[in-house]
Amino acid sequence: MIFFKKIVPYISAALVAGLLELLFVWSDGWWILLLFLGFIVLITTFYLNHFKFDKNLLGFSVAPVMFALSSYLFLFFLESPMFEQIIIFLVFLGLAVFWANLVNFIWDKPRYQTYALENISSYLNLFSAFYIFVGSFNLYILGITRMRYLLAMVFIVALALSWQTFWINKVEHQSKRYFPFIFAIIFFELFWVMHYLPISYLVTGIILTAVFYTATNITRFHLLDNLNKKVVARYVVISLVVITSALLTASWT
Repeated sequence: MIFFKKIVPYISAALVAGLLELLFVWSDGWWILLLFLGFIVLITTFYLNHFKFDKNLLGFSVAPVMFALSSYLFLFFLESPMFEQIIIFLVFLGLAVFWANLVNFIWDKPRYQTYALENISSYLNLFSAFYIFVGSFNLYILGITRMRYLLAMVFIVALALSWQTFWINKVEHQSKRYFPFIFAIIFFELFWVMHYLPISYLVTGIILTAVFYTATNITRFHLLDNLNKKVVARYVVISLVVITSALLTASWT
């Protein structure tokens, strides 16, 4: 039984990667592939969670679902076959590692590495935020989707990712229930403002992701009562370096 559960993460991750590959040969069926993609991610997490509908299922599902779906969106706008394969490999790797550690956390505690799920979720959520921001701006620029729908999507994604960040890190502070909504409103407004700037969708995505990275991590440390000047300085400096580098290399039009 435990052996099968150990291989399920890799089988499911391979199936997701295969569906992403199909996107390039069956673009007309994108919505069918999207449904199957979401189904595989959810049913895998559901299975590993003892087939239980509970808060844990929601918490363990957000990161892989957002990562898989945002990667799917991001792939629509890539024009380089090499980068497409890199993204698909990262999706396979990210999902396989997340689910493998989830198996250890639930079914094989002695093998679980402390904070593994917290760290992996952080990386997946960061990629998800970047893919969503970039993909959303592309949808707007190409006139595929109206801004109000994109703003709604950004609101939901920011809400979900920030909530999952606090949940997976076991933040018990009473005010944690408010911060996801605060972040959702902030990124709703930032996304609206950023679409007026004459910079590329890639630079805009990098800037918003850097802000998301800094805001969620500083807030997480604050709610865990571990915040200090060194932590603030580290995250702020990293974000400023990333944002400055993106702006310096941006093409202003």
